Amino acid sequence: MEEAVVRQRKGISPVWILPIVALCIGGWLVYKGIRDDGIDITVSFPDATGISAGKTQVIFKGVPVGLVRRVEIGEDLKQVKAHIEMVKEAEDELVEDMQFWIVRPEVGIRGISGLETLIAGNYIGVAPGKAKTPARVFQGLSSPPPPAVDASGLRLRLLSANSANLKVGSPVQFRSFPVGEVLSVELMPDGNRIALDILLYERFRSLVNSTTVFWNASGLALDANLSGIRLQVDSVSSLLSGGISFETQPDGPPIDPEKPMTLHATKSEALLSRGRRLVFRFDSMESVNPGAAIRYRGMDVGEVVTVKLTDDLQSLEAVGHAYPKSEALFKDGTHVWLVRPRFGLEGVKNPEAVFGGSYLAVVPGGKRPHSEFDVHRGPPPVKTYPEGITVVLRSERPDSLQTGSPVYFRQIRIGEILHMELTPDSRSVDIFVGIDEVYAPLVRESSRFWNASGIRLSGGLMSKMQVSIESLQSLVGGGVAMAVPEEDPGRPVQSGHVFELLKEPPKGWEKWRLEIQLDESSDPATGGKDDKESMGFG
Repeated sequence: MEEAVVRQRKGISPVWILPIVALCIGGWLVYKGIRDDGIDITVSFPDATGISAGKTQVIFKGVPVGLVRRVEIGEDLKQVKAHIEMVKEAEDELVEDMQFWIVRPEVGIRGISGLETLIAGNYIGVAPGKAKTPARVFQGLSSPPPPAVDASGLRLRLLSANSANLKVGSPVQFRSFPVGEVLSVELMPDGNRIALDILLYERFRSLVNSTTVFWNASGLALDANLSGIRLQVDSVSSLLSGGISFETQPDGPPIDPEKPMTLHATKSEALLSRGRRLVFRFDSMESVNPGAAIRYRGMDVGEVVTVKLTDDLQSLEAVGHAYPKSEALFKDGTHVWLVRPRFGLEGVKNPEAVFGGSYLAVVPGGKRPHSEFDVHRGPPPVKTYPEGITVVLRSERPDSLQTGSPVYFRQIRIGEILHMELTPDSRSVDIFVGIDEVYAPLVRESSRFWNASGIRLSGGLMSKMQVSIESLQSLVGGGVAMAVPEEDPGRPVQSGHVFELLKEPPKGWEKWRLEIQLDESSDPATGGKDDKESMGFG
């Protein structure tokens, strides 16, 4: 019987292969877990509304970079601590000036932000810092941080009695168009004012100069006056999240960005703070609307801001302001009158008031600065006519004549009535008439003037009845006609000559055919043609 031989097998038994593989896998998983393990940080917030452990993420530019693991109340019971696990790749970015804030749905300058949180819930936003010192404990912000310090644009500081509905991100608007935003809102050390830092985007920098005024455009603005009730809101975003508006005069001196400016509570208050405050009193309920211009020689020199009833409820009072460069126009003798569009047979007078609205015109006078004025119904009396000569027509009464009524020769307009006033003895009326320079040779020492207003009837029982009018305009608005007799017409008169204004035309005036040579080269009626014509009856 053969004897068994026991041989020892060299190497590892197959029984150990599985445990060894399992050990390797476990070791690899441990290594991977250590390598990929996140970094724990703590961020404190004023409250944890919308934050849920295991659900709320930290998101940077739309990419999740962390997750809230645990939320607890701080030791001082005034804040909430969020323990967050950040991804390993963020380790180098966790520095002491890194910023965290809770993103919620908000209405701001760019519309509704954080709308995605309505579905996925609030999340924590993060902004990288620039410091070099690593950190693991942070203080969260109550609102999103302002744009980066190196953002281009004009930075200004506004001071206000209160911040109303303004906050970081509220829009800064010009004519309801967003041109900037609020960077920060803080209480001044004295506790009496609010400081707001704003950013005007670079491309809108030129909209601001030293004449710029800012006002709080948050909420609704109600303006009620005799012309109606106006409800104004700059924009939906300013209604919901607050906003600032401003207005600027062109060609103003450059602004000093280091000098704080005032943020006024209302637009009216802001506008009235610019230049001298002016008060205009009307003698009737006829007035202008808020925003109407104050003009001198066609140039805007101020603006009406508000219109209200006087204390006695009998008339209106407008409050406005003069532009800084125009304040010298408003003195104790300055004449102010209301300019409205007037429609007549010759067309529209003051057509600029048709589209731009009625406005106040001024003619400066006096020596001392003045701020309160009575508004007249027309311009100051004009007794001289720089474009020609001025003569005076004396009459018992003006009847339907008025300032601006035309003067006719052969139904051609040669001038107009400038002014009417009582004579010193109050027995007559002096009517100052301006005659265009080209027609000045027509006015002779023996010239006859008569009131051509209305309809003239002539004839009798034995003769044919005749009806005549000088012109349709004179029928409606009054007018004066003139003629020159053929016999002894006299010499051309100088300015200041006085004529009697006849009630009726002189007898036989229809047959007057005196030849009077005009300077035809400047005659607007002939266009400068060189022809001769006999000038006769009016």
